[in-house]
Amino acid sequence: KKYYGLFTALISSLLFSFSPWMILFSRKIWAQDLLLPFVIILLLSIHKLAIDKKTKYWFVYALSSLFLIQLHQASIFFIAILTIFLIRKVKINIPYLSGGIILGILPMLPYFIYVLNNLWIDPLAIIVSKERFASAFYPIIFLRPLQILSQGNFRFILGEDNLTFANQFPMIYQLKQFFYLEYLLLPLGIIIFFKELPKLRFLIYATLALPIIYYLLHFEPFIHYVLILTPLLFLFLGFGLKTLFDSKFKLIKFFSLGAMIILVTLSFFYNLAFFQFIKDKKEIKGDYGASFGVIEKQTKEKFKKYKNDKDYREIILTSYLPGQFLYGYMPVAKILYPYNKTLNDLPALEKRLLTNPDDPRVKLQLTAFYTTYPVSKNLLNLL
Repeated sequence: KKYYGLFTALISSLLFSFSPWMILFSRKIWAQDLLLPFVIILLLSIHKLAIDKKTKYWFVYALSSLFLIQLHQASIFFIAILTIFLIRKVKINIPYLSGGIILGILPMLPYFIYVLNNLWIDPLAIIVSKERFASAFYPIIFLRPLQILSQGNFRFILGEDNLTFANQFPMIYQLKQFFYLEYLLLPLGIIIFFKELPKLRFLIYATLALPIIYYLLHFEPFIHYVLILTPLLFLFLGFGLKTLFDSKFKLIKFFSLGAMIILVTLSFFYNLAFFQFIKDKKEIKGDYGASFGVIEKQTKEKFKKYKNDKDYREIILTSYLPGQFLYGYMPVAKILYPYNKTLNDLPALEKRLLTNPDDPRVKLQLTAFYTTYPVSKNLLNLL
């Protein structure tokens, strides 16, 4: 509101708040879902620095930047581009910047300590996992910033149930074609923003550069990789609609108002349909899977025999850990289950596996131990 006016703030916030993807990312328990609050803080600090020239906000910028990088390592590319432009525009306040950096790296210290202590065992632990990179170029990454505005690529979430959803809510499914309006309005908003606000053009440069970097580095085209851009995308969208609304031509003014009403209304009813679908289906045959309530009920039923055990809560919590990220060659597994410690505990673990074969703590620790090295035929035979 302060930097762009009430109307732009209202439109951007409404579209942002009702966007199916934004609501979906607010409903999960995942590190990347925390990106948005820190991106908003980051953008506030950028405007304070670039527009108001308040150099004490280098503290906020550094702090939020480092938190973002820790939440999702790929954020480093977006932060790097913004930092290059900011350094050229705003005088650096060394004390405030240093304070933000010091406070920002505090949550990283346990990991840095681990890396230093295990550098000879795992020299590549500090490097981004190679699994994030593919062997091919993915042009679809350039479409992701458009899709994340509403419900593009939502078939990935629904999976096999996409057809079921279409049959159950045919009108909502057909009307979603109106969301393609955003595919036209976003580029228009970027062009208008570029023309009207030359001091903030670097926000456009950073937004456009990120998918290019992902493409050149062969990043897998996951939609959450552009999540960090969403506040800016909705800002450009709102800025464009506001400019059209200010037009002296009534037809353009009515188009802007009508587009906003249609997009917000359709988003609202699409979300209602999706929530109803989740409620009816209990478990989606796509990436969404089952809701936490369903999983929690299934988990407690599975481990009810441990209910009076002193470790019951630990067993329940451990069962939620994603096994695919706890193979022994991965950094997290090395931190949680050090190889030498498991080696000493191996006889006791094997015995516990016999007596309590469904205890997830035992399974995860043994899995980490036996997957420290690349899978081979001998290892598979052993397992």
